[in-house]
Amino acid sequence: GCWYLTPGARYEYINTQNSGYYTEIMRHPLTNELLNRSRIEDGNSRTRNIFLLGLGALWRCKAGLEVYANASQNYRAMNFSDLYVSNPNLVIAPNMQDETGFTIDAGIKGKALREAFAFDAGIFMMQYQNRIGEMLTTITDKEGVKSIVNYRNNIANARFVGIEVFEEFDFFKWRKKSSTSQFSWFNNIALVSAKYTNSESSAVSGNLVENVPTINYKTGFALKVKRFGASLQANYVSQQFTDATNSVEPSGDAVIGQIPAYFVGDFSGRYDVSELFKIELGVNNFTNSNYYTRRAVSYPGPGILPSDGINAYITLQFQLGVGKKK
Repeated sequence: GCWYLTPGARYEYINTQNSGYYTEIMRHPLTNELLNRSRIEDGNSRTRNIFLLGLGALWRCKAGLEVYANASQNYRAMNFSDLYVSNPNLVIAPNMQDETGFTIDAGIKGKALREAFAFDAGIFMMQYQNRIGEMLTTITDKEGVKSIVNYRNNIANARFVGIEVFEEFDFFKWRKKSSTSQFSWFNNIALVSAKYTNSESSAVSGNLVENVPTINYKTGFALKVKRFGASLQANYVSQQFTDATNSVEPSGDAVIGQIPAYFVGDFSGRYDVSELFKIELGVNNFTNSNYYTRRAVSYPGPGILPSDGINAYITLQFQLGVGKKK
């Protein structure tokens, strides 16, 4: 037949435990003088029994063409980095819960034009319940002092809806299917709308989910002729936020704030002089773009993590032990 169904089920037993202590240090906000150092014992245990279902469908009746669809339940347990962060400006909610949800996707993929044109286009939706996120919140400490901190908690439900398209076209194979040379052009674009829904906070509901760019586009060329090969790739990523309140301006410790859009281009080449000797070279970020991809909450931050500027490399490769066959 043309239809293929693949049901799936998964059971997970998760038992997490921790035991130890951490040191809480209080310093004067102006002089940085040590005011108090206290050792806090901590430990807890939590058990989870998770049962997840999924179903995949595939239609394949025509050579070089497939239509697929999948649906599955999702689950993400809280991990250590969600609960313990060495940053005094980040406060963890005491009753944070695991995340649950589901994913649905469908698409079509195949090859055409003497198999020179390959493509894969699909749509998807992911639903998160009780998604863990961060937002600026005013809290009151034991002494009654109010302060604005970055608060990590189950922010709200979140919905991700997107389209992803990939295509690659080989000009040499288009002219001659049996060609051993390659000159291809590829494109990969992902358009994602990720928003918070059903939030108790008006400052969050309807906002974009942090660390999810709306546009992620890659394109490039690859060439291979006999002993020579080269590739050129470019990547554009649109702006994104780093907290659920979609703060644009950076906070004092630079943990929160918008990540601007950036463009990066890379080039690499290779020449096989012989079976024994090969040369590789390349230039990464040849536009010398100043950009960063994330803001670290703790080590090696806090703050932005700048990416490398323009940099070049050359590699000489020697292979020993290559001789005549007996």
